Amino acid sequence: MALVLYAATALTLLLLAHHFISPLSPLSAAILFLLPLCFTCRALLTGGVYAPVDLIYISEPFIGMKQLMHVGDVYGSLSDVACQMLPWRAAVRNTLLGGEWPLWNRFILSGDILAATAQPAVYSPFTLIALILSPAISMTYTAAIFHFLAALGAFLFARELGCREQPAWFGAAAWSFCTALTIFVLWPDGQAFALFPLVLIGTRRVALQPGVRSAAILTVAFTLMIFAGHPETLVHTVTLAIPYGIFLMARERRNIVRAIAFATASGLIALSLTTIQLVPLLEAMPQSMEYQYRHNYWAHVLHSANPGESRARLLSDLFPYFLGRHWRDPKITQVSFDSFAVGGLVLAIALYGIWRGRGSDRWFLLAVVIFGVAARMALPFFAALTRPIPGLNIAINQRFAFAAAFALAILAVLGLDAWLDRVRDPAVVALLIAVAVILGSGTWYLTHPDPTDFGAGWQNYPIAGDLIPLLIAVPVAAFLRPRVAIPALLFVLVVQRYLTVGMIYPTLPARITYPEVPMFSAMKKNQEPFRVVGTGAALIPGTAAVYELEDVRGYQALTFARYVMTFPLWCKAQPIWFNRVDDLTKPFLSFLNVRYAITGMNDAPPGWHVVAEQYGSRIVENERVLPRAFVPRRVVVGRSSPIDTTLEEMQAATDFGDRVWIDAPMTLHEEQNGPGELTLRRIRYGYRLQVAMQKSGWVVVSETTWKGWRAYLDGHRVQMQIANLSFLAIYVPQGAHTIRLVYFPESFVIGRAISGVTLLTLLVAFLYARRPK
Repeated sequence: MALVLYAATALTLLLLAHHFISPLSPLSAAILFLLPLCFTCRALLTGGVYAPVDLIYISEPFIGMKQLMHVGDVYGSLSDVACQMLPWRAAVRNTLLGGEWPLWNRFILSGDILAATAQPAVYSPFTLIALILSPAISMTYTAAIFHFLAALGAFLFARELGCREQPAWFGAAAWSFCTALTIFVLWPDGQAFALFPLVLIGTRRVALQPGVRSAAILTVAFTLMIFAGHPETLVHTVTLAIPYGIFLMARERRNIVRAIAFATASGLIALSLTTIQLVPLLEAMPQSMEYQYRHNYWAHVLHSANPGESRARLLSDLFPYFLGRHWRDPKITQVSFDSFAVGGLVLAIALYGIWRGRGSDRWFLLAVVIFGVAARMALPFFAALTRPIPGLNIAINQRFAFAAAFALAILAVLGLDAWLDRVRDPAVVALLIAVAVILGSGTWYLTHPDPTDFGAGWQNYPIAGDLIPLLIAVPVAAFLRPRVAIPALLFVLVVQRYLTVGMIYPTLPARITYPEVPMFSAMKKNQEPFRVVGTGAALIPGTAAVYELEDVRGYQALTFARYVMTFPLWCKAQPIWFNRVDDLTKPFLSFLNVRYAITGMNDAPPGWHVVAEQYGSRIVENERVLPRAFVPRRVVVGRSSPIDTTLEEMQAATDFGDRVWIDAPMTLHEEQNGPGELTLRRIRYGYRLQVAMQKSGWVVVSETTWKGWRAYLDGHRVQMQIANLSFLAIYVPQGAHTIRLVYFPESFVIGRAISGVTLLTLLVAFLYARRPK
């Protein structure tokens, strides 16, 4: 099914590109269609999964099933795909099948935003198509279609520069298989990278041929990139697209005002179309821990690397041997995978493109290479340059390396296109030999002694994968005419990149992905809402979403800052990963509605008992769990300043059913609450509560208080307050009442209305323009 979806989507995109951007020959269309299959063919043809979904087998309850499921060694460096991207997709699919907009993710972090965090890319057409498949299988489709988009975009951009088809094939493969895209193709940033060429095509068209058609291309490009779900890459793309447009207008010196007008209109229309995502995102960002950290700390620090770290980053991109390894030098932290690496073959031909290529575009591309390499190396001058610029001051700017990779790919296209007009130019052969000697001798020299921990990286890259194809390219360029040599070099490039980075993602049989766990049935018999947790790494966070279980842990792009404040009460935060739970006796877990925990075969802790066992794992049940919504016996009401005072008092609490802290605009005091009884059932977007209060009091609901919750008491909207630092509290008068509690942010309503009106207006304008004359 993934193959069918890929074929349908790719063919549709080829037809649209042929009709609206640039004509495609059948041979070019076939090559572009087949390029992604170089990496994803096995998964597409066998119905397998092109993603590291075997990560779940590193811990309970799956570790005991490894032998049964025939699972081998598991590597954890691609954990984001298993702990974020795939669970997000499962959450989106679950909410849409339930007839809801994908606004709330009930499966992680005691309830969390979904669409508003952007990275689940819920409005991207490619996500919506992928949802036809199961979450695991959909990863195969996503990898294939974004490799295709990258190849198509690079090919079309090369054609925009006037290059012939054969060199453009090479550029398509060079960009699609660069290290940045190959590693991050299942990340939102990698998917945004793939759309970068389309933005440049739109920019070029608007700058040189301003008009409705050109503006439409740029609008579509920006819209797709925004919906791809990585705002940081959007900032980086705009940072490069604007200078490119200025460069082109300054060169042509005509239609400047018209070009600026159409470019501005394109940006405004794209923003209007995507307000359904942008407005909730802008509302959510200031509430997150990550945003506060970036604004309060990151923006005020000069992010330059020390010389050793800069050197390690450069070597990692030039010599595949170093990528992914851990360096012995204590001053060098683990070098990130943000990379401008394209392989020695592309690098050699890109140098030829700088030397022999035609047109002034190559100078702009060279500037992008220098800029991207400086960003990757975090050189002091680059850090000082970007620090005062809004947007860039809070971004991780080493990710500009992706633009350097694209520029090198297009410079290689310019080189091959110039080579077609020269018969056996010895400069090509000389550069191939020079790069091969430098990379070969450099690898030997730099690894004697080895400055890295051999085998400590997530994968050992074969040196031969880069060097041997580079050596094979030398006689190809020396003895074949360019028209024959270029297709041969394309084949050599594909082999080189496959041997070097093509095995980053495993292709796994679908049968091992999220297998049925019989002991989970012991939990699902419970009809009331409940949450789960795993001790240590058990039930790797995110996995619960695939099994439609709600976990209090999670790993998120935007983590609710108030929720993070509660971590000392029940868990341990880990750097750039989930919040680990080691002690099940923490009373706050009961408040969080944690009824069940997945553990090893250790004895159940006090207050818990075993309810199921399987393959060396246990499910234990919490005997003191509080329901999702309840009436506490006492409340401390008012505003505590500083808020740390409340946290200290909560740390001493042993029963959160007895005492709850309510943050409300009144003098701080403690009082008896209720009593009262209630029943709760889940409805669309939230809950319905039937409450019977003997006396007026507070009802507490353990859902995080992201902006967007609405409470209706007997049909009338009422204000809510914050309970226990991060959760919902509703004041209910004496008597019997019905409360409807829903998560439906006004920011979403406003954004949806603007997007809907904009889309409708564009459709009417399109139909009007297409009417018979």
